[in-house]
Amino acid sequence: MGPKGDIVAKFVIVRSRKGKAGNYTGASCQMESVAADQALQILEDTVGKGIVDGFCHDRDNKSRNIVHKHFPDAVEYQDGFHCKKKFELCWKRLTSNEYAKSDMPIVDSKIFHGIKNRLKIFFNTLLDKHISKEQKLFYWLHAVDHLIGNHSPEYCLHSTKDEEKEHFIWTAGLENENARNHLLEFLKDSGSVFQIVNPDYATHINESYNARSCRFNPKHTNYLSSYEGRTDIATIYHNEGYQGLLELRNLSGIKPIHPILRDSLIEEHKEKKLRSEREKTEEYRSARSERRKARKLIVNGKGDYGNGQDEEIISNESQNSSEIPKYVIA
Repeated sequence: MGPKGDIVAKFVIVRSRKGKAGNYTGASCQMESVAADQALQILEDTVGKGIVDGFCHDRDNKSRNIVHKHFPDAVEYQDGFHCKKKFELCWKRLTSNEYAKSDMPIVDSKIFHGIKNRLKIFFNTLLDKHISKEQKLFYWLHAVDHLIGNHSPEYCLHSTKDEEKEHFIWTAGLENENARNHLLEFLKDSGSVFQIVNPDYATHINESYNARSCRFNPKHTNYLSSYEGRTDIATIYHNEGYQGLLELRNLSGIKPIHPILRDSLIEEHKEKKLRSEREKTEEYRSARSERRKARKLIVNGKGDYGNGQDEEIISNESQNSSEIPKYVIA
């Protein structure tokens, strides 16, 4: 991938099968690792070890070890979406008493009922926040203080409005120091992802490319005769959208599609690209978060008009709508 997300180089590995030639003969489950290893070897031989400053991966396969084999100084980042899986993994350890020690006896997992969703929302919020990794870890480790009622400003991400609300208190944890210690171990374990997560990097672009490749290249296709060509088509579509495919059709002498359909496809691709760029901005994320909070208050309100907070939120949004850039509005 280039700096703008375009594909600038492609490396294809095809498994040899009975009656079909290929450039790989091992187990299919290792093809991803072998392909990455060989591609990085070519990159290293071509430009040297200093070309890669960092890499982002989704914790699948052996990505970390493979990249560091060729580029030892490359900084590791992880996709924020995949880092969210860390919460469930560590929560299972917590409820299974895997954090128990000699000075921390096992505790009934029922004592943690009622706090999981609150912690999960806070965890996901921190993953998406554009603050330093030290700040993320600091706020996360002080989640215990939040749960037992200590909402000191230095420990909180609350706004001034939130300070006036009645906060949830984890009564069972307030009365049980051992349970708080178990929860703190959980926070330390799950908080390790804040050292490597970066909300600006993501691997979903690779997944979308794989999906496009399969559109032009079904898994049951005879790879020997068509795999290279169809992945080339997927690459053109990824970089240039339907405009590139239409030009390819013209060069190949294929009958052109109807002008109305052609213009519709090109416009659709432009809108998708514009929407993708807009959703990456901090302004859009903040506005989306505020809309979700407003909707939650309205949905959870009592009666036809909620508890009165919904009307205030709607009026405030209408007054401040001019302050939000137009490209932020969905």
